Amino acid sequence: MPELIDNGKAQSIRVKTGARLEIVTAYILNYILNQENIYVLKGTKTGLLSTINNTEYCEDIIQNIVKV
Repeated sequence: MPELIDNGKAQSIRVKTGARLEIVTAYILNYILNQENIYVLKGTKTGLLSTINNTEYCEDIIQNIVKV
């Protein structure tokens, strides 16, 4: 019989699984899209900076996204 877990632990497992799915999905999309100079980024300033490595460009991108 499977072990019963409480709601808190179950939610924690869902969060971790979702984060891993996000990473794998971005990896697969980047594998395909990078050939066309299209990049999938995690929706954080840190994620953007790690790809672009230019603070000024990152700020411009963030400001333009916020306007949409």
